[in-house]
Amino acid sequence: ALALAAAALALAAAALAAAALAVAAALGALVVSTTAALTSALANAAVGRIVLSSGTYYLGAQLSITRSVILEAAAAGSVVLNAGYVSGRRVLIINPGSLGVVQLIGLNITEAH
Repeated sequence: ALALAAAALALAAAALAAAALAVAAALGALVVSTTAALTSALANAAVGRIVLSSGTYYLGAQLSITRSVILEAAAAGSVVLNAGYVSGRRVLIINPGSLGVVQLIGLNITEAH
């Protein structure tokens, strides 16, 4: 019975995460699921909100943010930005200008200095 309850809970969590991604996309956010897609979205000035699908994003270089943008985990705590492959291990360089605002919501950062 306990195993069945755990399986049902896992299915419910997966359904909730899928629903959250669908809502984010419907609200105009760009949903990404790979490091390459994240980098591309950050380079696209037309994208104001980026929702990262659950998982670990292994970074090969620092992420540079030079404009206003929101980076948000699909589910709080379910996204890891791993800097293990970044020279110097800095994950983010944030410089949106004097009027810019950058929001980081629900992200975990590991192997960074």
